[in-house]
Formats: sequence, C-alpha cells, structure tokens
Amino acid sequence: MLINSINMLPHMADDEKLFHFREGLKEMTKREITCRNIKTLSETTHLATQLEQAQNGLAYIYYINHDKNGKKGPFN
Repeated sequence: MLINSINMLPHMADDEKLFHFREGLKEMTKREITCRNIKTLSETTHLATQLEQAQNGLAYIYYINHDKNGKKGPFN
C-alpha cells in the first residue's frame, strides 16, 4: 500500500508526504478530500480508506437516526 511506502521516507516533510499520497488516489476520492479541506496525512488516509472501500462496496455503513429528544435509534 502507498501509505506504507510513504512512512518509510522519514526525511520527507509531512506536507510532501501528503501531496504524494493524494496524487495516488482516485479522482473522486481526491476531490472529496479537497472539498473537506483535510490537511493531515492521518486524516487523509483514514477518509481515503473509508471512501475507497465505500466506492468498491466493501464498507459497512451503519446509519443512526436521532429523534427530537436526542435519542439514537436505527435508521428507518
């Protein structure tokens, strides 16, 4: 995986690692990260993993519906 390769480059600045990681992402994922204004490598990798798993149909997403009293319940 790309993130493992990036972490093996300790001499590279964090913003440079982030740039190279983002360049390797799918366009849709890259756009979403840009729109959300994600600035750290750890946040970017976390969100990118979730987004790409969702695009590939691998993610399990549990929706929670909050009622007017603030109680959580399953999405209906």
